Amino acid sequence: MTPPHLARKWVVNAGIPGQNSSDGRARFVRDVLDARPSVLLLYFGGNDALNPGAFVALSDYAANMAWMIDQALAHGIVPIVATVLHVDTARLRAQHQTSGAEEPNDLIDRYNRALLAVARERQVTVADFARALDAAGGPTPEMSTDGLHLTATGNRLLAQTFFQAMPPGIVGGVVCLGDSLTYGVPLRTAEQDSDETYPAQLERDFLPMKGN
Repeated sequence: MTPPHLARKWVVNAGIPGQNSSDGRARFVRDVLDARPSVLLLYFGGNDALNPGAFVALSDYAANMAWMIDQALAHGIVPIVATVLHVDTARLRAQHQTSGAEEPNDLIDRYNRALLAVARERQVTVADFARALDAAGGPTPEMSTDGLHLTATGNRLLAQTFFQAMPPGIVGGVVCLGDSLTYGVPLRTAEQDSDETYPAQLERDFLPMKGN
């Protein structure tokens, strides 16, 4: 049950598995602007960089993230962007095809640097999940089911990382826009919801601590 002091707030899970930043941009009006949140938590980049079926060139990724940030700012929404986690390459490649010959984490670093440059130029807050997960030991089996997607513990760290970057006094809700990490794969499926996704944990366990 939502605590009384959060009764006028909500956290919307607007993650869709397999999507990239171009997909997020295409549904931005519907999933973000129409929801009129106070805060946007934005996490794209894994599919953009690593998924051959959803690959987005680095320059286009930066442009998409910049556009979504600019749209949020223009509509009075506070955007917070997350860096993309480093993966366990061996476990990831055992289950998923990756883009190109470049090492996955080298690709991720390049996309994260582009994202940080966009955020710095616009002076928006970054939730540095890549650094937080590295500090916690990386995408170990405790944190990640397959070297990329998150366990309940990994989702908790992502929720905490976003929470620490969020402003006080949230009055209009939060939209979490992203891909499968936001949706909650593999804990959440089309047949079975989960209360261990990062948006669910953020609303249940973290936002009440702000006492808004």
